[in-house]
Amino acid sequence: MSGLPKNISNFDLVVANLLVILYESFPRPINLNPSNTGKIGFSAVPVGTSDDESWEIGTMIDDVFTFLSEEGFIRYQSGPNNQHGYYWSARLTLKGLTILGSPESLGSKGEPLISKIKASLEADAIAKGTEALRKAVFQIFRMAMEW
Repeated sequence: MSGLPKNISNFDLVVANLLVILYESFPRPINLNPSNTGKIGFSAVPVGTSDDESWEIGTMIDDVFTFLSEEGFIRYQSGPNNQHGYYWSARLTLKGLTILGSPESLGSKGEPLISKIKASLEADAIAKGTEALRKAVFQIFRMAMEW
């Protein structure tokens, strides 16, 4: 991802992984704890990434949860005693579901954005973070601003 700050490209990877998981579980909410949120974060780490960058990407999941919740993409309940890393009944909101299921551009007959995200994650197992992934995540947030 040339020209894109590392923190943003890393963010895109974790966002994509989390949204795919929530989309595939919809309409059933899922309960997440530090063990499985860590798996979501660390599964976003591209093969061949340094240990320091792997840690940076893998531990970003809590910040991604907070951001997506604040922006209205997901809804969840805090875990016991508001402990860090617990997200009970996590589920996409109508906004999140609609945007992920929408074609790439409004009024287009293209494939849903979630399909583009899944394809870019699967097709680039060696170096996740392709231009296609960046464009799909960008499109999600652009559509959210129009929501």
